[in-house]
Amino acid sequence: MCQSMLRIAFITPEYPGCGPAFGIGKYVADLVDGLRCRGHPVRVVVASDTGLFVEDAPERLRLVVHRRCGLLYRGLLFGWTIERLVERWRATIAEASNWGALTAFTRLSCPLIIRLSSSIVESDPKIPLRWSRWWLERRAVERAQVVIANSQAMAMACRQLYQRDVDYVVYHGWTGPIPCLDKRPSKVEALSFLFVGRCEYRKGIDILLQAWTLFQKQFPHATLHIVGASRDRPRLPGVVWHGVIDASELERVRRVCQVQVIPSRWESFGLVALEAWAFGLAVVASWCGALREVVGDAGILVRTEDPVAWADALQRACDPITRERLTRAGTERLLEKFSGKRWISLNEKIYQKIAASSKSSKWNTGRS
Repeated sequence: MCQSMLRIAFITPEYPGCGPAFGIGKYVADLVDGLRCRGHPVRVVVASDTGLFVEDAPERLRLVVHRRCGLLYRGLLFGWTIERLVERWRATIAEASNWGALTAFTRLSCPLIIRLSSSIVESDPKIPLRWSRWWLERRAVERAQVVIANSQAMAMACRQLYQRDVDYVVYHGWTGPIPCLDKRPSKVEALSFLFVGRCEYRKGIDILLQAWTLFQKQFPHATLHIVGASRDRPRLPGVVWHGVIDASELERVRRVCQVQVIPSRWESFGLVALEAWAFGLAVVASWCGALREVVGDAGILVRTEDPVAWADALQRACDPITRERLTRAGTERLLEKFSGKRWISLNEKIYQKIAASSKSSKWNTGRS
C-alpha cells in the first residue's frame, strides 16, 4: 500500500481494448497496472481512432463518445470532454503523451505531466507539409508543468523540437514475464529472424528487406517473420508476413525465432528490445535514437541506412557463439537496467514529489 494515495489520470491516444496499442499503449497499461497494485486510484482517458473511452478499473472500459477521428484532430475534437473527465474525477495529477497532443487545448487544475515519445517530426518524412501537428505537440509540451523523457535521445530531441529541457529522464521498465529464464531456446539448424512493428518509413522496413535480399544469397534456409500492419507485402524468399496478430499468436511466433531485428530510423526508446530479451532473442538494432542507449553492448548495432552493413550483421547473428553471448547479455541487461518494479517505484516517487510541490506552490495550469 502506498504511503500517500494519489488520484492519477492518464490521457492517451492508444490503450489495449480501444483499438491498436503500440509502444505508448503498452507503457501506459504497464504503468497503470503497477500503480493500481500499489493502491493508487487511476483513471485512463483514451482518445482512440474509434472514439473516447474511460477506464476506472482493470479491463472495465466504457465508451463516452463514439466517433472516428484522425490523430491530428483528436485534441481539438475531444479536448473539452477530456478536461471534464479529468476535472470531475478530481485527479491529483494527470499525465499525457506528446504524441497526438491531446492536451493542447485542455485546462486542468491539477499538475500536468507530458511523457515524451517519438515526435511526428521523427516519424514522418513529409513533415514540411504537416507543420500543424508539430505545432500542436509544441503547444502541449509548453503547457505541461513537468516533462519526462524516456531516454537521453528523447531529452535532446525535446530541446531541439520544443526548446524546452526535460525535468526527468526515466527509462521504461519490463513488467511482464521473462520466459527465457525458465527455458532456453533449443539449438536449430536454420535461423528465424523477427521484425515487430508498423511497416513504415520510421521503422526502416525498406532497409531490412534490401538487406534480407543480400543475406538470403548466403543463407537461403533462413526465415524472416514480419509482424505488424503493412500496406505492401513484397514476395521475397524466406519472408513470412503475419500482419497484425494478437498477443498469444505473437508469443508463438517469438518462440520459433532466435533473433529480433530493429532497423528503425528513429526510436525514442524501443520497447521491442526489452520484449526480445524477455523471450531470449538476440537483438540486432540500428545505431540511432535511443536504441544505442537501450541496447548498448547487449546487441549488434548497425548503421541505419546501410543495407550491406545490415546483411553483414544478420550473418554475424547466425554464429551460435555470438548469438548465445548476445542472448545472455540481453537477459542480464533486462534484469539489471530495466527492472519493472524499480520503474514503477521511480514513477511513483516522481508523482509524489510533483503532488507535494503542487500543494506548496501555485502551478501555472492554464487557468490563471
